[in-house]
Amino acid sequence: MSRRNTAVTHQVTGPPANERGAASGAAGRAHPRTNAAGPLADPAGSLPDPADSLADPAGSLADPAGLADCPLREVLALIGDKWSAQVLVVLGAGPHRFTQLERAIEGISRRMLTLSLRNLERNGLVTRTVHPDTPPRVEYATTPLAEEIRAPLETLAEWSQRNRPTIAAARHRYDARRPTPAAR
Repeated sequence: MSRRNTAVTHQVTGPPANERGAASGAAGRAHPRTNAAGPLADPAGSLPDPADSLADPAGSLADPAGLADCPLREVLALIGDKWSAQVLVVLGAGPHRFTQLERAIEGISRRMLTLSLRNLERNGLVTRTVHPDTPPRVEYATTPLAEEIRAPLETLAEWSQRNRPTIAAARHRYDARRPTPAAR
């Protein structure tokens, strides 16, 4: 069964048997290939595949306003995750080996560092250079494209460090005004 058929089957059959009313029995169950109107009206497969909507965010749940082509959102998606901006700030000081990056970025796992570096390399912000030494030596460095964004990232990093206590105090004040879930 294809991914498309699986998605349609789950949409058509309704809730699991244990969530249906006791009286529904077999009569309350729809055949996976039918709905209330009979056979599915789309045998040619023109129903949208959920996997396609993830690949094409315009009009999907991930982007209901259709702003996926917004350059700012694109860049923020690229460097706005938990680790990529930190990797770029550290690499802004010069080329680093993997273990140097790992030590410089507190809390990052080897896997997340690997994924971040691959993503940044894929998008042209980082270069990976393998030196033919024994054992092989790999260095990561920023590209000219990444250098263009380095100054704003460093400014943002300084701003976050400087304003961290102010933000924490604002959160505390906000949380203190809100009733706890048990008090509601």
